[in-house]
Formats: sequence, structure tokens, C-alpha cells
Amino acid sequence: MLASVRRIVATVALRFRRRNGAQDYEPVRALLTERAREGQRIAVVLTNPSQTGVAALQSAAPQTSLTVVADRKSLAAASGARPFDLIIDACDSRQGRLRRFRAAYYLLREGGTYLVADGASELGSGRRFGRYLAAVQREAGDAAALDISSVSQAELELLRPRLGPVVADGRDLLITSHVYDALLALNEPQTNAYLAEHEDVGRVLEVHPAGPAPQPPTYSEGPRVRQPNMQRRIGTCEISLREYRDVIVDRRQLVSDGRAVFAESFRRHSAQELKNRRLMQLEGNKVRVLPEPWPDKLKHLGGTYLHLDDEFRGHFGHLLTETLSRIWAWPKALDLDPDCRVLVGATPKRPTVGEYEYQIYEAAGIPRDRIVLIDEPVSVERLISGTPLFSNPHYVMSGMKQAWDVAGDHLAAQATSSDWPERIFASRRPGSKRGCRNTTDVEALFAEFGFATIYPEDFSLGDQVAMFRAAEAVAGFGGSGIFQIALVPEARRVITVTHEAYRARNEYFIAAVRGHRLDAVTCRADNPRDFHSTFLFDAEDEAYTRALLADLR
Repeated sequence: MLASVRRIVATVALRFRRRNGAQDYEPVRALLTERAREGQRIAVVLTNPSQTGVAALQSAAPQTSLTVVADRKSLAAASGARPFDLIIDACDSRQGRLRRFRAAYYLLREGGTYLVADGASELGSGRRFGRYLAAVQREAGDAAALDISSVSQAELELLRPRLGPVVADGRDLLITSHVYDALLALNEPQTNAYLAEHEDVGRVLEVHPAGPAPQPPTYSEGPRVRQPNMQRRIGTCEISLREYRDVIVDRRQLVSDGRAVFAESFRRHSAQELKNRRLMQLEGNKVRVLPEPWPDKLKHLGGTYLHLDDEFRGHFGHLLTETLSRIWAWPKALDLDPDCRVLVGATPKRPTVGEYEYQIYEAAGIPRDRIVLIDEPVSVERLISGTPLFSNPHYVMSGMKQAWDVAGDHLAAQATSSDWPERIFASRRPGSKRGCRNTTDVEALFAEFGFATIYPEDFSLGDQVAMFRAAEAVAGFGGSGIFQIALVPEARRVITVTHEAYRARNEYFIAAVRGHRLDAVTCRADNPRDFHSTFLFDAEDEAYTRALLADLR
């Protein structure tokens, strides 16, 4: 009864202070006094917390771990991959309640409570947050009927089994969490910090400062220039070697301890949003959810493994760039355990390891009998992993030279011929991604200037490397069919033909490391929003290309 009286008094005071534009902490203090339990992790979201206000709240819940954040600040960043027992939305305004809920709810443990102070009126009100909760609770709730543009049907379906009872408690709204599978996505610095706090999970073995980026290549582009510009700054990255103990490893390069999903899981680990196709990304926060939770009991792999899996494992371009960019950790893994093996995962397109993959692994110094393929999530006794030296579109390190040199020299030694054209055009067959609708016209134009049309897949890997190394000028359609330029140690003239929606910086990064001169012919895409769009090489593109080729003579 006494607690109820305090709450009524606090609510009256809150309304008075709102009218006078001040944040009142007494209602929140009353909530904490009533609900906080010893040992709990609690988060409070306020409009604009002051130091004195935060101190007042901490005094109301002294035996808890209390986090106070301002509205629009990242609660996920403050969670440290440990779920909260109680999250209180105590912001002055109703505006933003839905946004705050979507950003914070998945940070609760299963059975935890999300409390909206003075929020009971949301139920049945017709306001955005109330409509959202009602749609989730209805089995046939339709996102389109919400009239909230940022909410998808997939989001409603994801939340439905994870939303517990939604009830009014006096003037407050209480939502019980049924979230059982949330994972906090961590980038490189966050992963290292996490391991420092959780020594039972693993440790950081080495950290190398970010060295200088390679010099930008000599570059031109036209008749159109892609945006963002290829010539923006090449980034750098601190390089770490990590060791994990008894972690979960899943296909599509996932590595997790069941609470966080680590930087190894993300090809673009420097990105603002960490994405992986195996994970469902939630709007507005850093939490990820698996479409299906991992089973309680996993197959266990004893021994030491180097993690070289990739979200697109086996794809030639990703293998030459992303996978080889982590090969630097192999000798270090062998120093730790001479019996170390390499772990990769099956994908729907590539359920087995292809022969050309084995050849590239062997060229990089990894025997094929050390490659272990998983087709299900497993727990691994000891996992070694290294930060990639190549991460499109963010950065590339000059150390990529060594990996490309070793693999390239090994493959070139297997070539069956030494008689190769001085100029080659790496073409693409009809039906390929990013297909040119008049490929024969492009091939004919380059042929006028002495380029032999080749299809790289028609040659062995050794012959491909030898052919690219022998050519004084290399041209081709943009994409992995021309990535063999990475295995050419001497500077070459390289010309790519692509379209405006192909914004990958792979060729640009390779040219920077190798010193190639790179000229890009950028055509109009049939669909400017589609990375894999088809395109037409038109008269304007032809004129631009002729000028480039004339410069070769």
C-alpha cells in the first residue's frame, strides 16, 4: 500500500515537472525501489540524464548493476553481451516509445521485464506503439495494416514467439520477455574487449597496430563515375590473433559463445551494421537472432582448428580475397599446435570442397587433408582466428602481397604452357551475373586492339596464373573473373568493363597492393539498384573505351 501511495505522489510530481520542462527522477526512483532485486542487471532510458539524477537512481538500487543511458544512445553498446533483467523506458515523451522498444527489447534475458513508465495508456490507444504490440499479439497481425513504414512482416513474425505477456500495472506497461536466442554482434575491438572480460571464452594472443594503407593506384573511370567514389580513402585495421575455447562454429563463418557473435562472423566487420546471411538483423540495435536456435547438444570437435570459413565459401573471388587474407594465421596456428586443422562450412551452393579450392589451399601451404568441412553447428575445443587483411569496401593491408605471392608462385609452377597472348580480355559467358547484353561487341572492340578473348574457367589454375602474369595488358568484365590480377606481382595495365551498380572495390584494392594501373569503363546498369544487374555497352561506352585502348599503342 505504501509503495502505491509513493507511486501516485511521484506520478503527480512527474506531470508537474513535465509541464515545466524538467526531467523528474522521483518516479524512476520509486520504480527501482519497488522492482529492483539484488544482483540484477537493470537499464534505465531517460530523456536527458544528469549526473545528479543518475546518482539518485543508483542510490535507489545499490545492490544492482545499473546502466542509465540517454534516449537515442546505444543501450546495446552498454550491455556488454550480457542480457538485462529489467529495462525501464522512463523518457518524458511518448514519442519514440516504439523506436526505443525495438532497439532494447532483445537485450532482455528470457523472463526479464520491459517496463514503460506511465505507458499503460498505450494499450488500445491506436498510437504507434500500441498498434505495434497488438499486431504482434494477433496471430494474423499484418505489418501493412500498421501504417508504420519501417516495420516489416518478418519483424512481426520474429517477435511473435518471443513476446511474453503484455499487461498494464497501474499506469505502467509491463512486457515479459520470451527472448531465448538473442546474440550481440561484436566488431573487432568489441570482440577483443569481450575476451578480456570473459577469459573462459578465449583470449587475444597478438595485436598488431594498423599499418599504413597501400598507396592508391593510378586510376581512371568513365564515362560514368560510381558513387561512392572508388578513390575514397583506403582504410586500415588493427590486426589480432585470437584463441577461443569450446565455442560454437556454424556454417556461413559464424563463431559464437551463445551470448555474442564475434567479429569472425562478419566479412565486413568494420561496417556500421554487422551483417551475416545466417543471422536475422533487428532494426535499430546490434542484436542478431538465428532463424532456428542452435540445439542444446552439439557435435564436439576436439583439437585445434584455424577458422577460414567464409559466408560465400568456395566462391573464387571471395577465396582469393577474403579467405587468403586470413592465411597469415596458419603458420602461427601450427606453432600453437602442429596438428592444427582448418575449419570451413558447407553452403547450399557448395556442399563440398571443390577441387580448385583444395588447389588454392595447397598453394597457400595448407595440405588438403587438413581441411575439415562442417555441415552443421559444432562446438570446437580450440579455435584460432586472425583478422582479415582484406575487407571490401573498407580496407586492404599491404601484407596481402605475401599471401598472393606464395599462392601465385605455387600455381604458376604448374602451368602447362609458356606461350600466352600479350593482351587478354577475360570475358563472361551468357547467363552470368552482371551479364553484358552485347558481349560480342565488347569482345570485338578489344580484339581490334590485339586482345585475345579468354574464358578463365576453361584453363587450369596454373595456366590462368601463368597467362595473366605473361600479359602486358589485362582487360575483362569486372568481378572475380579478373581477380587473377592479384597473383601478378609486377605492375600491369588493367581495364575493367562493368556497370554503375557494381560498387565493389576489389579490383581497386588489388591494384593498390600490386601497383597496377586501373581504368574502369562504367556502363549504365539495366537496374541501377541491383549489384548483379545486366547492362548494355552503348555508343558512349565504346567511344570512351576506344580512347583508353588507343593510349595503349
